[in-house]
Amino acid sequence: MKKMTLCAVTLALDLAGCDGQNAANNASIGNFSAKQETLSSASAADIKADLAELNSVINSANSEAVSMREELMKANSNNDKNAATAVLKRSQNLQESTNAKLIALTLKSQEVQGLRLKIVEGNMKAIEMAKIASKDTLSDADRKELSELGKQSVALQMQAGTQLNELNSQYSK
Repeated sequence: MKKMTLCAVTLALDLAGCDGQNAANNASIGNFSAKQETLSSASAADIKADLAELNSVINSANSEAVSMREELMKANSNNDKNAATAVLKRSQNLQESTNAKLIALTLKSQEVQGLRLKIVEGNMKAIEMAKIASKDTLSDADRKELSELGKQSVALQMQAGTQLNELNSQYSK
């Protein structure tokens, strides 16, 4: 696995997510598709309750993702393509499971719903990166797509992380 591919996939493993289409087909939908205007706004009680649910899913997935990222780094340093591919597959399964859990949440607040949508979007990009990186041979187009997806994924991750930290700081006291 090339160094650029490893960097892109490592960034993907920092996110816990999946292909939303598969998750939506395999899980309860909760109110994932609820329009923002149908949810409460600036309701501290709703935001706190929603954050408790979201944080539970995110924290569990992040713990597993950190472990997988370390395994991927080790596989790469040992030039073990089979081990790296196995980690990518497990990562994809984790991401699919995590997004299914996120989609199944029934949230009440616009603030946390908006955050959930960003996280799922970023995770969908991360899973696509893992799929591309799992190919036996990467073309120049694959490398370019990995780079673009990586940039988009990192931007979404940064936005979601900042927003989550702000909400947790303000409402999880």
